Amino acid sequence: YSRFVGDVFGAPLALEALLAFFFESTFIGLWIFGWDKLPKKIHCACIWMVSIGTILSTYFILAANSFMQNPVGFSLDKAAGKAHLTDIGAVLFQKLNLVVVAHTLTAAFLTGSAFVMGISAIHLYRAARRQRRGRPNDLKQVAAMRTSLRLGLVLAVIFGLGTAITGDKLGEVMFEQQPMKMAAAEA
Repeated sequence: YSRFVGDVFGAPLALEALLAFFFESTFIGLWIFGWDKLPKKIHCACIWMVSIGTILSTYFILAANSFMQNPVGFSLDKAAGKAHLTDIGAVLFQKLNLVVVAHTLTAAFLTGSAFVMGISAIHLYRAARRQRRGRPNDLKQVAAMRTSLRLGLVLAVIFGLGTAITGDKLGEVMFEQQPMKMAAAEA
């Protein structure tokens, strides 16, 4: 496979390694080792940059996967017996990749919001248990956990709807591009 389409398949993976991975690793290093050395706002911005780098990684890796599902942007060199990249834009911005990235990211954020809700709920449960036993609670922590629980709930609704909508759109694109695969999935 890598000999036949490696020149095409490898392009988005090379972009992921050269751009997104180094972006992530640079800013995670700044975040970890700059804990007491960077101003708080810059330190916080570093972890946001890591998140952006992760989203870029997602995009490039899913572009390579989308190429495997729907090969575009290449020509066949029959003499050499391999494919050559002719249009990186077609590989990176094909309809399948755009929908898959949107679906994957909404599902990832849905999972993250569920995680936040779970952690918040555990802390609030423990606080309620302490209160029933007559022990004092840290009111700031309880207020923070209530806020994070609400935020997680709001984001879960938003990203849950986003996941459903993008999943539906992904199904439409898959029926258009790979009808036999979808017929097999329905069977």
